[in-house]
Amino acid sequence: MVSFVKKVINFFNKKKTIQWKNIENFDPNWKERIKDMSRYIDSGSVIVDLGCGEMWLKEFITEKESYIPVDYMSRGGDTIVCDFNNYEYPKTNSDTAFVSGCLEYIEDFKWFVEKISQSNTKCILSYCTTEYFPNMESRKQLAWKNNLSKFEVISLFESNQLFLVDENLTKTNNQIFVFKK
Repeated sequence: MVSFVKKVINFFNKKKTIQWKNIENFDPNWKERIKDMSRYIDSGSVIVDLGCGEMWLKEFITEKESYIPVDYMSRGGDTIVCDFNNYEYPKTNSDTAFVSGCLEYIEDFKWFVEKISQSNTKCILSYCTTEYFPNMESRKQLAWKNNLSKFEVISLFESNQLFLVDENLTKTNNQIFVFKK
């Protein structure tokens, strides 16, 4: 993790504007968060994994579920490529949006949540809220594009007819939210 942070800081000092694609890093410890989130998946769901990264979610779903990976670049033959910051959103027949460590990187997060709501009846989300990650300079250095509190996250989803039905906090202070219509 230290080398990742140094990479981010060095890049930030050179460019002043950080993009995820320039600092991309997948920490295997994130699998634990994805595993925690996967317990909220209903049997038989069609899951769209928005910002799928290494597609670790596939390890935690059964053959009863369908999996649709989406990311800003191809992660394999079945990845749907969409750049959410360019207002690209997949046209899928999913019922559950799975968003782990992605919302922080979305510039127009209101548009993104609206799209999730239009396409799904459930959203399982992890997000680093400002309550647990309050340092704005650190957030900026991690290329996070928004800074939402727990209340703001919940209000954002509720304004799009997705209501909080469960929540949890990981060991690393990532808040997990489960929203449903």
